[in-house]
Amino acid sequence: MERLIRSMKSPELVAECPTCGSTFSMSDAVLFDGTKPFPPEAIERRNEYEQELVDSHDDLKKKKDRATKRAAKTAEAVNIGQMIEHIVPVLEGFSYETADCRALFDPIDVIIFKGLTQSRVDSITFLEIKTGQARANRHQKMVFDAIDRERVFFEEV
Repeated sequence: MERLIRSMKSPELVAECPTCGSTFSMSDAVLFDGTKPFPPEAIERRNEYEQELVDSHDDLKKKKDRATKRAAKTAEAVNIGQMIEHIVPVLEGFSYETADCRALFDPIDVIIFKGLTQSRVDSITFLEIKTGQARANRHQKMVFDAIDRERVFFEEV
């Protein structure tokens, strides 16, 4: 086996890395008999690989922890926002008559039939309530687009 390893260390013998495809001289490689104790260079390289695995595992664990915390924070903000949406129409300073409001909550929070309590409807307002950094979602944007393009209809069945 040792004779085979010596013959493979010839400077004329070239190998290709299966990972990156680059070529290298076999004389630059650490070749050894795997049935015997590893040479110091092989042990050192194995230790480097093991440390890279440990570092990679630690990095993934940190990313997972951050993602979990971020998801929990987002869920909390969404839940608080949904609770606020339910109570905004009854808060002091709300600029619409509470009795004119009809809650949908999804995809739009409230539809306001201005004047309904006086037995007339002067206008209809689609109201979306946002808190903090919240933005309209895809469905809400589609509703806004339909309103902007005047694709709002009334049908009686």
